[in-house]
Amino acid sequence: MSDTMINVGQYILVDKLSPDQLEIGDILKFEGEYVEVESVTYLKEGYSIFAVNDFGEEFEIFCADGVMLDWYVYEY
Repeated sequence: MSDTMINVGQYILVDKLSPDQLEIGDILKFEGEYVEVESVTYLKEGYSIFAVNDFGEEFEIFCADGVMLDWYVYEY
């Protein structure tokens, strides 16, 4: 048995949130991968959400008013 043990956790779906309920650091699932919210900006036609994945790649997500997003937490 190895002296080094990696503790692997999992993402758990907690709730559905509207974009105006999001906070920096929240975790969403976007295009099949989990991303962490960096900023949320209200636009005339909806919301612009900037997020980053585990590899440091940034995404901009556009959402219309009334859209509900899956909110996740990471459990170790």
